[in-house]
Amino acid sequence: MTENEHLLEIVAEECVEVAQRISKALRFGTSEIQPNQPYTNAERVMHEYADLIAIVEMCQGRSLLPDVERWRIEEKKAKIDRFLQYARQCGTVTEAVQATNAANRAPLDQGCSQGISLTAAQTAERPSGV
Repeated sequence: MTENEHLLEIVAEECVEVAQRISKALRFGTSEIQPNQPYTNAERVMHEYADLIAIVEMCQGRSLLPDVERWRIEEKKAKIDRFLQYARQCGTVTEAVQATNAANRAPLDQGCSQGISLTAAQTAERPSGV
């Protein structure tokens, strides 16, 4: 593997790490803090995003990747907005409002800031390999 291939592999890894963090934020909420971690899921998404920007900039500095043309970013935003509107029309997406627990009107991810820990009994009940 060449140095350039190594750097491009890191770009791929960082993309996966951003996706993994976003998945956690979707599953547990953006304000959830995992046990033994100081940052919320939203902060951790942005940390991974910063890592991705860093390696992309390194690749750009070596002329492995070109600079992004601003019009492409704006074009993508417009496309996302069009499809978001279409998804609303299809009934698959609702307006952007903070999700709340109807019982106490608290944000759904409130209370998840400490994460969870499995008791010995819960751990014993898990299938092997999980």
